[in-house]
Amino acid sequence: MPGWGGLTTARLADGCLSIHYPVVPLNAQSTWHVFAKPHQQTRREELLNLLGQYQAIVPGGHLHKTNRLTRNTPRGNFVQVCLG
Repeated sequence: MPGWGGLTTARLADGCLSIHYPVVPLNAQSTWHVFAKPHQQTRREELLNLLGQYQAIVPGGHLHKTNRLTRNTPRGNFVQVCLG
């Protein structure tokens, strides 16, 4: 997958993607950080579906809030854990 910064399904198959910014907004007041621009919506959906397909666990941070959420995608669910 060109343009994914080296992320491949082989690496994601291990089940964990560590990223500084949250992949999914934590609450209604949060905004998208990864592929946030309107013209990047398709790429964002591809990433979310890929994470769901591999039922990934995504640890992150950045917002200095502790939160755990499960995101449902058409290809499965994944968990994002942010540590404050």
